[in-house]
Amino acid sequence: MLLLKISLSLFFDKLYDQFWRRYHEVLRRSFCFQDLSIGESGVLKSPTIIV
Repeated sequence: MLLLKISLSLFFDKLYDQFWRRYHEVLRRSFCFQDLSIGESGVLKSPTIIV
């Protein structure tokens, strides 16, 4: 059961990472976002919008 949870969380981490990479590209083309990146802990840093 624990192994299933670990593999699921790894799967979702990978999915989340891919999603944010793709989304980051779209956002970068649309707006001027500064430092929209995933921190080492996997937590999304809040984007700073340059106006």
